[in-house]
Amino acid sequence: MGPAVSRTSRAPSPAPAALANKVYNGRMGNRVGSDDGWNFRGRGGSQTTGRNGYERVKKQTGPDVVANPNILIDPKHFLKCAVSDFINCGCLPRLPEAGKPTTRTLTMPVSPA
Repeated sequence: MGPAVSRTSRAPSPAPAALANKVYNGRMGNRVGSDDGWNFRGRGGSQTTGRNGYERVKKQTGPDVVANPNILIDPKHFLKCAVSDFINCGCLPRLPEAGKPTTRTLTMPVSPA
């Protein structure tokens, strides 16, 4: 049996907002030194992320998801916003070009990891 690990020996987890702002600072249209990383975190049916993603959804669907990001999870707008983001990310396959779509080919533009 290995040595016991004290629960207090772990570093405390950073606050979610601070972590999101650090990870997404200056990326995907997020402004440097702002709360954009937290404000435009993955949200909604297709996990729209980044100021650029939110602005695309706003432009295509109408609701101001930039000023009110939680619109993406509002049942009245959830599906419309998710489909918009799914299409904008290039996830809707062009079947003659793409062949038979797989989960991997459909989700790669949204989550390449």
